[in-house]
Amino acid sequence: MTNFFFNDLGLHSIEANADVKNIATIKLVEKCGFKKEAHFKENFFFDGTFLDSAIYCLVKQYETMF
Repeated sequence: MTNFFFNDLGLHSIEANADVKNIATIKLVEKCGFKKEAHFKENFFFDGTFLDSAIYCLVKQYETMF
């Protein structure tokens, strides 16, 4: 899927936003090579509660000429 985003759609980076308590999602994005960029405290309101969010990013790797 990441190949489609980078190669077919031409994206430079992909962002994933996950509830910090959702361990399965965090393990999945990390397995796909995403790196944690931020942790926001109580920035998402869901079902009457404020939740923390973890932001992960995957940046396209370009081949270097050196």
